[in-house]
Amino acid sequence: MPAHTRPVLLLTRPTEASDAVARRFADMPVEIVISPLIEIELREGIEVPEGTRGLVLTSVNGARAAGALKGPPMTAWCVGRATARAAEQAGYRAVSADGDATALVGLIQSQHAAGPLAHIRGDHSRGDVAGRLRANGIVCHEVLAYVQHLRPLTQGARTVLGESQSVIVPLYSPRTASAFAESGEFSAPIHIVALSDAVAEEARAANPSSMTVAARPTGAAMIEEIVRAIADHSVGPLEGPDGTH
Repeated sequence: MPAHTRPVLLLTRPTEASDAVARRFADMPVEIVISPLIEIELREGIEVPEGTRGLVLTSVNGARAAGALKGPPMTAWCVGRATARAAEQAGYRAVSADGDATALVGLIQSQHAAGPLAHIRGDHSRGDVAGRLRANGIVCHEVLAYVQHLRPLTQGARTVLGESQSVIVPLYSPRTASAFAESGEFSAPIHIVALSDAVAEEARAANPSSMTVAARPTGAAMIEEIVRAIADHSVGPLEGPDGTH
């Protein structure tokens, strides 16, 4: 057995998001392959209904799209910290639920947020955040701000998936998980790191050798789970992305 065997880390998020994750693992003993299964196209000229008093943001892309809105500053209710950071950069006062759609709805309700609100979202969105808020008496409009285009696996991704090296595949959405599973049968041993149980449910169709689910549906929890997966699928000493063993 070689002194060190590196697994492959296959990143399937949109290019910018995959690049950010790749930078976190640039110094770790892992081969990084980027193959976005979804790419984002922001729509131009989006507007929120007159009288909107706050935004609901369930993705970084929604936060970036909100940066193009014109009007007075308002609160942005955000699903997680990455989205909140993007909202702050876009000029909003961001409040993070540090969780998923259910946590976000609960936060907005517990803070008695005054509507009308506007959910800035893509053409594919889960959780029915706006509908759940309306069902609880909070007016919430939906604004389609970006389109999520499916993309096929690159030849580089197909090559590593057809070999014998372990491939770690972080999956952040049910749609991406479904797209990956539908991309074909792969001979490589695949370990999937799923953001949530909903993502894992779709990912099972890919017949992975193993799968773990992040402790929380957050980017930070995914990074922690990816580190563990790299350790589990490597031979030899391993350092974390912060340089620690």
